[in-house]
Amino acid sequence: MNGQSALLPRKYTQSNAAVQRMSALAELSTDEMLILHNLSRQTRSYLPREELWNESKPSSPRIILSGWACRQRTLGDGRRQIVSFMLPGDPCHGLERPTIPGTCTVVALTAVVLADAKTLETAVNVNPSLYPGLTRAVRLLSIYESLSLQDQVVRLGRQTAYERMVHLLLELHERLDTVDMVINNVFPMPLTQEVLADALGLSIVHVNRTLQQIRRDGILEVRGGSVTILDMEVMLALSDFTPVSGNFE
Repeated sequence: MNGQSALLPRKYTQSNAAVQRMSALAELSTDEMLILHNLSRQTRSYLPREELWNESKPSSPRIILSGWACRQRTLGDGRRQIVSFMLPGDPCHGLERPTIPGTCTVVALTAVVLADAKTLETAVNVNPSLYPGLTRAVRLLSIYESLSLQDQVVRLGRQTAYERMVHLLLELHERLDTVDMVINNVFPMPLTQEVLADALGLSIVHVNRTLQQIRRDGILEVRGGSVTILDMEVMLALSDFTPVSGNFE
């Protein structure tokens, strides 16, 4: 968080994921920080597997304050493809573009708390000149999402199972680091092998074997709902991973 937080009234100085996510992308004014802190005034809690957003029936904009979710497409026979993961600080949909009906839904993977983000959407779409920091942050979030989707296409289209797994875990590491959820290269990863399989286009058996091989190779450890990165350089080289943040000006 930038130095503007020192100017906030005491009741607003407690950080949240939205503040951390946006302030990592742009310098925010006191008024912009207040908009983000005030998001926590209107929240709703969801249980795992509950639908958070249906792109065929758009609703008001929302942002994740805590918990993990995914954007997914379910085929007629029940097969599921997870398109992307949504972490604390992420909006359930783009905040800077008109809402267009789509074919995916956003579903909670853990317990999730969502905040009404209408005031944030209004700030960046109606009064962008008054809120340049938020406008830049939201624009970069949109770019981040686009680049992450390109990575997902490459993962599914060309990478081996081993490369896919390492690449995805590096992406999660990078994203969680922006909201202070990585400590000494350890980060939470509350995803089941079934969820990983649906995200990476693999069977559950293949996911299990891949994780065991990665563990034997000593580059990372997955245990107790957390991931420990043991050899970052090797992981980067193996997966051809490029940090998305490196694309930001």
